[in-house]
Amino acid sequence: MITKKQISDTPENEDDSIVVVVVVNNDYGHWSLGDGINSLSPEDWFGFIYLIRHRLSGKGYIGRKQFSSKKRVVKNKKSKSCQVESDWKTYCSSSETIKEDVKSLGKDQFDFIILQLCSGKCELTYNEERLQYVHNVLLTKLADGSKAYYNKTIGFRHYAGIEKQSETSKRKLVPQHSTELLLS
Repeated sequence: MITKKQISDTPENEDDSIVVVVVVNNDYGHWSLGDGINSLSPEDWFGFIYLIRHRLSGKGYIGRKQFSSKKRVVKNKKSKSCQVESDWKTYCSSSETIKEDVKSLGKDQFDFIILQLCSGKCELTYNEERLQYVHNVLLTKLADGSKAYYNKTIGFRHYAGIEKQSETSKRKLVPQHSTELLLS
């Protein structure tokens, strides 16, 4: 069964809106595949950009995950590097806030969507940050005035996050218009 959902944060470029194709009975853990991704072979990709969205509130999180990582193993008294599959099928974000909400509200209250597959670390990092900027994850508000995203930073090396700004700096920020996120 495949259903299509349009999720829009009214990005400036319509090509950056998020369209989700939900594939049921897959071997992708709790992950659904985004528009344009028909199947997934983790061994062919380095990682993916994802969206985790609370179904009731619409609040989301855009992040990234690698399919595998290098691990040192000792074999015959020699240290050797090998690829080990990550926990991507059960992964629920590095964000402590999301993990707490998933635990308290239940995993079934969230959509876990693979938005884009990436072939290398640079592409993965770039596209995660690009989508976070396009969807303005730090400042976008839901219709009720609450934050539309759990994200607290974009590229932690580049920006400390809105919560870490002084009260004076926060007051100087340009007010952002509220945007209602749709899951239909």
